[in-house]
Amino acid sequence: MIWFGSWAQDPVREEDRAFVERVLQRRPSPMAGVAARCRFGFPQVVVNRPLGDDGTPMPTLFWLVCPLLIQEVSRLEAQGWIRALGQEVASQPEAAAAEARADRIHALLRRRLLPVAERRRLRAEAPRLWERLARSGIGGRQQRGVKCLHAHLANYLALGEGYVGRRVVELLRQEAVPLAGSRVCGCLGPSRPPSAGRAAVVELGSHSIRALVADRAPQGLELVEEHLQVTRLGEGLQDGRLQGPALERALAMAGRLAARARRVGADHLLVVGTSAVREAANREELARRVQEATGGALRVLTGEEEAQATFRGARVGLKVTGPALVVDLGGGSVELAQGAGATPRRLLSLPWGALRLAQRFGTGRDPAQVVRLQVWLKEQGPLVLAGWRGAAREAAWIGVGGTATSLAAMDQELCRYQPDRVHGYRLPREALNRWVAKLAALPPEALGRLPGLDPERAPVILAGAAILAFLTEWVGAQALLVSTWDLMAGLLVADGAAGA
Repeated sequence: MIWFGSWAQDPVREEDRAFVERVLQRRPSPMAGVAARCRFGFPQVVVNRPLGDDGTPMPTLFWLVCPLLIQEVSRLEAQGWIRALGQEVASQPEAAAAEARADRIHALLRRRLLPVAERRRLRAEAPRLWERLARSGIGGRQQRGVKCLHAHLANYLALGEGYVGRRVVELLRQEAVPLAGSRVCGCLGPSRPPSAGRAAVVELGSHSIRALVADRAPQGLELVEEHLQVTRLGEGLQDGRLQGPALERALAMAGRLAARARRVGADHLLVVGTSAVREAANREELARRVQEATGGALRVLTGEEEAQATFRGARVGLKVTGPALVVDLGGGSVELAQGAGATPRRLLSLPWGALRLAQRFGTGRDPAQVVRLQVWLKEQGPLVLAGWRGAAREAAWIGVGGTATSLAAMDQELCRYQPDRVHGYRLPREALNRWVAKLAALPPEALGRLPGLDPERAPVILAGAAILAFLTEWVGAQALLVSTWDLMAGLLVADGAAGA
């Protein structure tokens, strides 16, 4: 592993070379490392050596090699986004400054990748070449402008730098392209026709909209793609009705996710609503608009149905066979489910969602308000949770939902979300309390810069962490075991068992 500040590259393995050769359909240029991998472990971005075998400079340091991302970025280029983003950089000083900074870092890293002896030789014997290496930025550009979106995306995935790369990521997310990799992109070998049992779930939650595409097989679920987009649907709940920009954002994203599921071969689509939808007075109108947007009928889950499916999904994902207590903290509610088999023995749903309590106590605007929230939780606990005191002392305490997965990523300081490292991660009670204290001490504008935390989730993370810390202590658990498998996996398992 080679480190430059906070950046690291993996060494190139023989299977990496074979993969890149297969993607490029030619022998790859000399590679110095792998800067980013997909969730399957295959290279997404490789690091070129600064000079080719013939001594000429490589046009760019980072090279995009993910088949899915290459295809999707080419589509953006065909739609005219090179010119559009070039105009944004030219017209916005902040964008131009971000690109200039990305170019400087790009050039610095490229020079540092050269052995010390080679740097000295170039300075002495080839000063013009040395200056070229020092001046040229992303894609080998010598001045402002956008040449290739593939190069900008590669730089952003590797370093997190660059306005254009960030905008490309935003555009891909808008089209529900899975940046973490997909089984349909060809990484795992020759493309296979979609499974006859391929199904998808789109969930409209209070804070985010999620989608899961999976193949149902006798041995369980095989993940194809998963997506999460923050829409804050719950913010649109006014006078008992879901409306306004939050609703429009949610409907648009639900439509994109449903379309994406069908493009990758899902022959069965389940669209469900949770807390915010349950409480909406205009559910009938909402159901009609959801069906228009997605092509699927909206199924509104009760709190108990939500808890049952989540319990099932978490147990299947973590392969838990003994007693388990599952907590699902969403934007509008929290569900508890306890049992030792496939079906939980008891359930509880409370309106304690991270978004709901963040809005009520203002922790997203003033982190110091967490004290008021903690006092309120301690007052409410004996009233609604009396029967759950110490319930996790003899059971696995499992957490699902965006707060739990974000805290797992933050505790590992993941620069990019990695589901494989989040799933099964153990958060000790002390770590949860430590995160509450740390988040409460930071100004709101600093939360979005924490490694592992999506800036979109920053306004609700403190309230969510406080709720999980309180519940972990209340049920007597020493640690929270995080699962990325939850409601959607549980729904697909149950739906498949029902013969859908």
